[in-house]
Amino acid sequence: MALIEPALLGYSALILGPAASGGLAIWNALSLGRMGLAFLSLLAGVVGWGVCGLIPILLAGHLHNLGLVLLVARVWNVGIGTLLAWSQWRAAAGHHFLSGKMVPLLPGILLAVALSLTLPRRIALIVEGFWPVLFGG
Repeated sequence: MALIEPALLGYSALILGPAASGGLAIWNALSLGRMGLAFLSLLAGVVGWGVCGLIPILLAGHLHNLGLVLLVARVWNVGIGTLLAWSQWRAAAGHHFLSGKMVPLLPGILLAVALSLTLPRRIALIVEGFWPVLFGG
């Protein structure tokens, strides 16, 4: 199976959120047959998505600029994506060294950007981790 470049995990976390990045990391881990890494990826994606939704709630009284709140949340997302990329870097490098197939970075980024632009805004926010939108009007 083709593995996804670990660097794409950070980019996908920025563009689509930690749940999407966690899903891609799970794909890599299962492709490599590493169940512990798959569980770590699932845990990081779920926790990252949950905390991303809590950030606007926790900062509501402190930051009155929505742009700053979104910036803090996106920095969190990139941190989760970077953690996932770091956890898979050695395994993916070994796979690549052994002439294993890898999904190129640029098409993956372009696909993530295209998805983020074509999804309806409400759904895109939920996917990115802003789950409190589910409870809004």
